[in-house]
Amino acid sequence: RTESLHQVPTRRLGGLRGVHRPAGFSRTMEQLSRRSSQQRGVDAAATTFSSLNLTPNLEKEVLRLKSAPDNTLRHQQLLFYAKEAQPLPSQFQKAENKVPGCLSTVYVVAVKDEDGKVFFRGDSDALITKGLVNLLIRGLSGYSVEEIVAVKPEFIQEAGITQSLTPGRNNGFLNMLNTMKKKAVQVTRE
Repeated sequence: RTESLHQVPTRRLGGLRGVHRPAGFSRTMEQLSRRSSQQRGVDAAATTFSSLNLTPNLEKEVLRLKSAPDNTLRHQQLLFYAKEAQPLPSQFQKAENKVPGCLSTVYVVAVKDEDGKVFFRGDSDALITKGLVNLLIRGLSGYSVEEIVAVKPEFIQEAGITQSLTPGRNNGFLNMLNTMKKKAVQVTRE
């Protein structure tokens, strides 16, 4: 048997007399409202990110971490970065490439290509720190020294990873970023 439009269950719209809506209407409206809220969040993030001078790749990484619903998933993402990191050959693991002030041993090297773009390699003896250095490598490699030096360290809070790291790891992460900026400047002067 086919149902006519009048037999479809309806509910009253709040506050409007005589106007009816089909069942499921409020769920659809909630979804649209959620999408609109998410878009406002994206717009707000874009405004915030522009003030942080992030490279496009670093912005993608920050958004990926920020969109994780909790610190456990952010932590897992950092472990994923660690697993996919390329090991740094032993000839580069020397004092001049060591990041000062890290709880773990971290090495970072930089090279410049013929177009003036800087590329990084790095490694650490601890998984989380290896994930952090790989996050920076992914976000900063392939950009000019000006773009790299312009990145503001406050992006760390925006990514939501400060809450899942100890104060010592947060400090080490800032040291990694600062070391990478210095190395970018050094290789462009050579």
